[in-house]
Amino acid sequence: MSDISIDNKQALLSLLRENRVAQVYVYHEFFNGRDHKNLQTVMSNNPKMTDEILYKLIEKGNIALHFNLIKKSNLSSEIIKKIAETKLDRWVYRKYMSIAIRLAMTKHNNTPLEVLEKLASDLNYNVRIAAREAMAKHPNTSLEVLEELAFDAELKVKKAVALRSDLPITLIVKMATDRQIIAKKFLLRNRSFEVQLAVVKNHKTTSKMLIEIGLNSYDVEILITILENKNTPQGIKETILEKISAFPSFSVLEYVARSPYTSQDILISWSYSKYYSLLHSIIAQNPNTPENIAKKLAKQHKFTKVTKYLPGNPNTPQNILIRYSKYNRGIYDQSLLKNPNLPLLALENILERKSKSIYVCDRKFVARHPKTPTPILEKLTQDQNIGVRDAAKYRLDQRNL
Repeated sequence: MSDISIDNKQALLSLLRENRVAQVYVYHEFFNGRDHKNLQTVMSNNPKMTDEILYKLIEKGNIALHFNLIKKSNLSSEIIKKIAETKLDRWVYRKYMSIAIRLAMTKHNNTPLEVLEKLASDLNYNVRIAAREAMAKHPNTSLEVLEELAFDAELKVKKAVALRSDLPITLIVKMATDRQIIAKKFLLRNRSFEVQLAVVKNHKTTSKMLIEIGLNSYDVEILITILENKNTPQGIKETILEKISAFPSFSVLEYVARSPYTSQDILISWSYSKYYSLLHSIIAQNPNTPENIAKKLAKQHKFTKVTKYLPGNPNTPQNILIRYSKYNRGIYDQSLLKNPNLPLLALENILERKSKSIYVCDRKFVARHPKTPTPILEKLTQDQNIGVRDAAKYRLDQRNL
């Protein structure tokens, strides 16, 4: 087609649109004086155009041509770089179409990072923000730059950083401490496990955000971390515990059985099930275990690991505590003495029994205890051990002051 004689510009445009003009001919015709803006634009649309020819077209500084090119999704990064490097007159640079071209460059998938870095210092505010947002999304942006963008004044930029799937844990932790609550909210939208975990670990994360992620997450580690956050409301803790109580993991079930926020319905259900019998000793320690279940466990598990913990549970019925206080078992005594609801009769049973112990440490404990009855103290003043005698005498002297 290079020997075709064409004088009419419109005819040439028609041939170009139909891709009937060879590159060599177009190149020859164009650079021999045919400086027609519409012709340039149509030439840029011709699929036979090489980067070499496009470079020459771009150098002409035709802003309409630049705008037409930048809209092409398959435009190479080298061509975009050439458009960005082409100098325009200052008045042209400030025109709306020029700003639109620079904005389009920030949104093009093939825009090189170096071009975005230059656009981040653009004279136009919107171009600057769009460029920083694009840098925050670019896969080749360095960690140093990401750390700077993560605390940008513009929320759009923060959001772009927060939603990256490849955020390093060090940056996640820093972003989770951002004073702007909405910035942390962007992190919550990120599906990355590390991002969500860092947010829920932060004790400055608001209750509303913890509730949101707690209701939508099914990751055990994240849910347990929410349970341990001091800002998590009790209501959502109960909901999360009910959710994870269905997980087939003994360590998770053990956590649920031990939590004081676990509903009594779950504890009651598990105490009646042989399948959960290994959890009965943990249920026996839970302060939320109701009295009737404590009675059932005491009857079902006599002198086992389960009854080892019942004496220390503040919800264990007093008649059971009094019964345990009569047993000469040190392991029961330790739990009973720590129980804030220990009845006086049970305490006296323990003190009476220990006052007759063959072990000096037991008798000395009784002599020093502030609630030891006076008759017992008087007996201990005659003890064969001088330490016990002195302790009993001192306690009596204190009461007589």
